[in-house]
This record gives sequence, structure tokens and C-alpha cells, in this order.
Amino acid sequence: MKLSVIIPLYNNAASLPACIDSLALQGIDREEYEVIIVDDGSTDNSFATARDIATRWDNMRVIHQENKGSGESRNLGIDEAKGEYIHFVDADDQVMPGAYRFLFDNTLMHSPDIVCFDFGKNIYTESHSIDGRVVYSGAIRDYVKSNHVRPYAWIKLHRRDFLLKHHLRFPSLRTRQDIVFNWDMLRHDGTMVVTDARLYSYTINPSGATYGRDVKHIKMTVENLVKVNEKLKEFATDFVGYDRFTRVCNYNYQVLFNRILCSPYTLSEIRELFPRCAAIGTDHISKTRQLRAFNFIYHHPLMYHMFQSLIMKVYFKRYPIPENARGDMIDHRLKNKQENR
Repeated sequence: MKLSVIIPLYNNAASLPACIDSLALQGIDREEYEVIIVDDGSTDNSFATARDIATRWDNMRVIHQENKGSGESRNLGIDEAKGEYIHFVDADDQVMPGAYRFLFDNTLMHSPDIVCFDFGKNIYTESHSIDGRVVYSGAIRDYVKSNHVRPYAWIKLHRRDFLLKHHLRFPSLRTRQDIVFNWDMLRHDGTMVVTDARLYSYTINPSGATYGRDVKHIKMTVENLVKVNEKLKEFATDFVGYDRFTRVCNYNYQVLFNRILCSPYTLSEIRELFPRCAAIGTDHISKTRQLRAFNFIYHHPLMYHMFQSLIMKVYFKRYPIPENARGDMIDHRLKNKQENR
């Protein structure tokens, strides 16, 4: 079997049928690939929907697990996969018609460890024609030295033996686990093929794990970003002199900082959080001027707390946030102040 398509599923009953329908238009025989749907403890009828769809596919399996996050769902899919290659597909996205036929015919002849391709947002149409070419074929680390590799798992084919050989797994994070998995994978010796063909249609879900704005979600995202930065620091020694890796680390550091700016943390929480951030700052990677101010504030949580209300107002103006989420954050701050009194 050439390919295993792994779909983590959590409360995606409405979008799953369209995702599966796109897999039926790939121009390859069903004997050449399998579909593994891993239900991550959905609370709607996603699991029942998946099982119903599977009755009409002889190459589809549906697995159920307790809610652990999409990373653990993908790990279970890796364990269950039988294909030579693995493609991770999100249940609210779609694979462009003929994408797998294109990849089989143009990128897999030399059995690369990774195949990278392009994507677009909400571009899916059944009449789509693929127009692309192979722009790189060679060593992974040679490409990474001078080219950016987007960290999304769903724009790559991964050779399963390569993942197993290097014990590559997704971390147990609710968001941002792709970043850790991607850079853990790229630090190993192997081969890759890159094509500029747009083969994946990504759907933005405002209520999904990536874009949630409520207090609990924002705090979870900050905690995940801290853990991502800790992992990137571990990988830094493997990417000494890799300018693209440095840029990625700096960018994630700035994203973490921006998230904290708009997060309703109390002074006690800031005192606990900031030393962790400072310990994994960019001193080990970069000395750029624009980040020195970030490091300074991270070392002075009291100053940050004093100006937090002003910072949040400025942040809200620059980065619009829905009123309901903004109110949730402000109410949370007021509640903590009253309790502290």
C-alpha cells in the first residue's frame, strides 16, 4: 500500500463528508491507499458520521480514543498505518482533486523521506486542475539551510519508515504541535522533494483550536507556546548557522510575547510565567535589537503588570478581538482583582 491518510476527528460532523468526498477524486485506485479516521472523543455525532461513511469505503477504518488532542490522534494513526507514506489531513479541510495522482507520478520515484507541497485557503473546486513542478530534490538539511519549510503537517507526505526510525511523534499539546514535530523531523538526515503545486485546501475555523479567543483558550495557547519554545531551544544545537531556523525561533518568541500582552494574567501568574519565558528567550539564538525590549520586559514582570491595562487597550486597537471575547477577558481580570482584595 502506497499511502495512509490519517484524519484526526473532533466535533467535525458537518465538515467530514466534504473532506472524505475530496479523497474520492484523487485518480488512484483504492487498493493504493487507506483512510484512517481517529475520533478524539467527539461530543457531537462525528464518530457516528465517520462510521456511517466507512461502511461505503472498503479501505477506511474508524478508531475511537478518549479526548487527548489532535497530536495524540495522529500518533495513533502512525501506529495503525500500513502505507509507505503518511498524509495527515484535518477533518475540516480538503485535498485538491488529483493531488495524490500528481504526487505519485512526480515526487515518489526516488522514495524521498519527505514530500512538501503548497496549499491555499478555501480554494477547493472539483474542476481544479493541478499546475506545478518539482523545485527541489535532495538532502533535507541542504534545503532547510536557505529555504523556509512551513510547519504544517498537512502539506507534506512523510515516509512512515523515516518517522519510525527517528521516533518522530507529535507532542501532547492542544495547539502548535506541528511546529515541534516539523523541526524535530527536519534536523535528521534524509531526503526530500519539494513541489510548488497547490494540492491542499485549508479552511479557517474561527471556533477551532487555533483561533479561540476565550480566557481559558488563550492561557492554554500561551502555555503551549512556552513548551514549543522550550523544544526549539533543544533543537537549536542541531541548526547552528541555519538562518531560517533562527527566524522561526524569533517569530515564535514574538508570537508568545503578543499573546501574553492580550492575556488577562494576575501578578502572581506573571511572576510564575515570566521566568520560564526569560529562560528560553532568544539569547541562545539571536541578539537582534527588536527583541532586547522583549527580554527586558520579561525580566520585569512587575513593570509589565503596572502597565498591563494600557497595553491591553493598545493591543485591542491594533489587533481587533470580538467584543464577547474581549469582555470575557476583562471580566476575568476584574474578578481576579476582587478576589485578591
